[in-house]
Amino acid sequence: MNMIAKLNRQVKTGNGMKANHSSQLDPHYRSQPQQFLQRARTYAGRRLRMETRRLLGIPEGNASLSTLSGTRCLASPLCAILIGAITLCVQGQEARVRLSGNISPLVAKTQQLGRLPADQRIRFSVTLPVRNQSQLDALLKGLYTPGDPRFGHYLKKGEFANLFGASPADYEAVSDFVRAQGLEVVGTYSNRLFLEVAGAADKVENAFGVHMMNCRATNGRLFHAPDDEPQLPVSVAQKISGILGLDDAVQLHPNFVPAPSQRGAANPANLTGSGPNGGLAPSDIKNAYNLNGFQGTGAGQTIALVEFDGYKENDITSYENNLPYWVLPTVSLPKKVLLGSATGIPPGTPEDRPYQSEVTLDIELAIALAPGAQILVYEAPTDGSVNVYGRIADDDIAQQVSTSWGVFEGSQSQTTLNSENAAFMQMAAQGQSMYAASGDEGDHDLDANNNLQFGVHDPASQPYVTGVGGTTLSSTPECVWNDGIGHASGGGISTKWTIPDYQSSTVSPGSGGSSTMRNVPDVALNADYQNSPYASYFGAWARNGPGWFLNGGTSCAAPLWAAYTALVNERAPMLWPGHVAVGFVNPNLYRLNSIQSDYSASFNDIQCGNNGSKYSAVAGYDNC
Repeated sequence: MNMIAKLNRQVKTGNGMKANHSSQLDPHYRSQPQQFLQRARTYAGRRLRMETRRLLGIPEGNASLSTLSGTRCLASPLCAILIGAITLCVQGQEARVRLSGNISPLVAKTQQLGRLPADQRIRFSVTLPVRNQSQLDALLKGLYTPGDPRFGHYLKKGEFANLFGASPADYEAVSDFVRAQGLEVVGTYSNRLFLEVAGAADKVENAFGVHMMNCRATNGRLFHAPDDEPQLPVSVAQKISGILGLDDAVQLHPNFVPAPSQRGAANPANLTGSGPNGGLAPSDIKNAYNLNGFQGTGAGQTIALVEFDGYKENDITSYENNLPYWVLPTVSLPKKVLLGSATGIPPGTPEDRPYQSEVTLDIELAIALAPGAQILVYEAPTDGSVNVYGRIADDDIAQQVSTSWGVFEGSQSQTTLNSENAAFMQMAAQGQSMYAASGDEGDHDLDANNNLQFGVHDPASQPYVTGVGGTTLSSTPECVWNDGIGHASGGGISTKWTIPDYQSSTVSPGSGGSSTMRNVPDVALNADYQNSPYASYFGAWARNGPGWFLNGGTSCAAPLWAAYTALVNERAPMLWPGHVAVGFVNPNLYRLNSIQSDYSASFNDIQCGNNGSKYSAVAGYDNC
């Protein structure tokens, strides 16, 4: 009988992973633990791990199986014991674990082309877990529940780190480990949840037990990725929540749709906007949403825009001073906050035009409604979303935040989604309002390889983000935006997040929404690029030369919601004594839904149209 059969007979495994404690291991294998570990099967469960210790005569007090001198663990180890989501390995005198959920699911579907050059520099992030998660959950509930003593009393700058960030000792220990591997810490965060790291590919391989590979995606795009999940010493692994950026398979994309004239076709002849080429001017936006009587310009407020490219300042000044159409009052030029390899300078290549134009469009629409607000443009590489969300939360300067970029949530690794969520929870705890475009593909979304997938958009599907869908102003009443040829308001049901408390009782019968999973979007605004487009000034569109263009998409709606929130927050101390900001708006938005008189006075319920074959607009909440 071979050793494996003997072990199978001695340790009975079933649903309960039961072990026979009267069994004894053959003396031959007791004297040769290395052979035992190298030939043993992979098993799961704490009780089996304890039984293995007992059979090998390892004292229970030992922290790991690493006391087996001389044993080694390969990148794909036979000597592994599966423990939940990690794999415990014995390597020399130190146990190591292989993490899971850090690599995009897209990597498994790609072709490996060979190793990266040893000296190629890789930039990535180490994330640390939120401390006292249950207490944070309770705080967030109290902050947004009227009548609770904590209602509206947001955390001040620095308090989040003290209550919920990793401990200073853990943060320093992780930093020390990184430096000991010959890697460089290039960015730190006072919330102690994120650590930016860079180094040569060979250093990365040695640090994390992987091979860094060149890869080709199914659409031909080239990127790099490790050949396995990263591996760490147990003492380090227990202090972190993930390692992100070892692959750059996921590149976020913008969510705006240019008018037909920018794609070689004619614009509709019936455009009624008062701006250039019949596009909507700032006054048209205010008229459409009854904001003309609203006092204020957003003065004293800061709007953070999440961007992944640069822009030209003269485009912004051209939009601000647009005689004879309009001149916006009290406008300050945006300020840039650069992360990672971002330069703030648009490359100017034809392929880059949509990215530059997204940045410009976001800025121009934000100042259209809130010209008195300070705009902060946080720019990062297109695979650096976690860092930019973390930095905005860490800085805690902007009371309202908007992103018009994203990707199909199924393209993201689970660790990426969790790390984003940590940043968004911090924003909510600090009273920051976070808005995200819900996408322009209706009940589908584009994955990182530009393939349509049935599903929803990250980060709009995040539970602490307000997802912003699209409508059209071309009809009376206002309806769901759907051009009938592939573009429509993004919406649907998340497969990653369970339904939040604020949404649990609001999904309308007949909408196709879920009673168990997060529904998207939360709000909407005009996004129709054909019939009610926005006028914007771009110098980046070399095909037609600098000038005025028409655009739509949910990326127009998101910054407008952020700008509207700036108008509200400007007056918050007067309207809401003792409070400074509305914060995360979803709980209050959905609470209004249960008070019919307040809901009807505050919102226009979209009850016509659809965003595809699955979801249609109905009375009350729906997924489009």
